[in-house]
Amino acid sequence: MIDKEFEIYNDLAEKIRETYPLAFITSSYINSTPTFPAITIIQESNFINSNYSDSKNKEYAVNVMFEINVYSDNGKIEVKKIMEIVCDEMTALGFTRTSLDTLPNIEDTIYRMVGRFNTVIDKNGMFYNK
Repeated sequence: MIDKEFEIYNDLAEKIRETYPLAFITSSYINSTPTFPAITIIQESNFINSNYSDSKNKEYAVNVMFEINVYSDNGKIEVKKIMEIVCDEMTALGFTRTSLDTLPNIEDTIYRMVGRFNTVIDKNGMFYNK
């Protein structure tokens, strides 16, 4: 199985912590957070890319999608600044942003934005964003 989830998570978390050292960052869904800002970095899918498989469906490359949620009790500006770091780093890693949305949060004092990023990763660890 081609799996780069932890490397991607670690790279992105490290980049965010350069500017937001106290950010709460996790690779799991959360119902509540001990501190803000809070960021979830979740690999939503990883499946064989049929354009790179043989007749035995051997795994030569996979399609990968990450969903990144950013939460802040400090408003829209902070969320957008963090999401800019996320977008820049995911692009540098070889991902294409496929969506970026503001979502309502149950607690109306919390601002939330979600971004989705796709790429293709081959068996040698190369990323292809197109």
